[in-house]
Amino acid sequence: MMAPVSMSATDLSAARAELGLTAEQFATELELTPERYAAYEAGRAKLPKYQAKLVAFQLAYSRRDQALAKSGLPPCPWVEQLEREASSDAEPETGTSYLQRLQAHVKSCDICQARERFVRERFPDMPDLPMPGGMGILLGAMSWVEDRPEWMRPALYGAALLAAMTSLRVVFLVFGAFRHPKLLLWAVGAMALAALGGAAGGLVYSFIGRPARRVPVVGPYLAGIVAVAGYMASILGLIALAGGSSGMKFDRDAMVFAFGITTILFGLVVGHSMFRPAKIEA
Repeated sequence: MMAPVSMSATDLSAARAELGLTAEQFATELELTPERYAAYEAGRAKLPKYQAKLVAFQLAYSRRDQALAKSGLPPCPWVEQLEREASSDAEPETGTSYLQRLQAHVKSCDICQARERFVRERFPDMPDLPMPGGMGILLGAMSWVEDRPEWMRPALYGAALLAAMTSLRVVFLVFGAFRHPKLLLWAVGAMALAALGGAAGGLVYSFIGRPARRVPVVGPYLAGIVAVAGYMASILGLIALAGGSSGMKFDRDAMVFAFGITTILFGLVVGHSMFRPAKIEA
């Protein structure tokens, strides 16, 4: 179901009534001031596309939830408990960890699988949550990466990360490219090299760090060190290449020492925070 790009004042008023919200509540849901929302519902102004998509999103999920409530399918006690934990401040949990626990549970839960089948059969094209501005583009790109093979994802993320880091310097070079066109060519080449370096770092993790996670006890930390080492090696290679082309000289021993300390410290942090097995509920 495609979200509409426009919505009339009548449709907006009907949507609010269906959701059972006051004008003030709906204005808050749509990230609008009460005065601005009143102008849209009265037809004095046209509702922006982002808010129109947000209304369609809320209606779709409200109708889905109502259909589930009338279906006779029982809610899953485990999921209800997980949602209570997530909404409390007693034990904060990252979004990634929350989704990992939920996905692992759904695979073995007959109740959750029955509810998912019900939704798929009756609501096959649920809209995605609309995002304002460039956030939607960013999340779309991340979704595309997540659909790639597992071994490829670290390389794509690494390429994007180092290319983005390099682009911060490239922005300043672009202003000088009007007088020296070769600078623009150099800038594009630098970003391409950074992307290749980031991809190489990601592949190091895919083929060495990921298998290292299976080592008992210390595996997550080894994987973290390998991941950071791959990216750090790419960054140092780019620094050395830039220094060589500009005639700059670096203290090799100091760079190796900094590389080792940074890799170990950040690798342990990454391994502890990202690569430890998710908690398993009893």
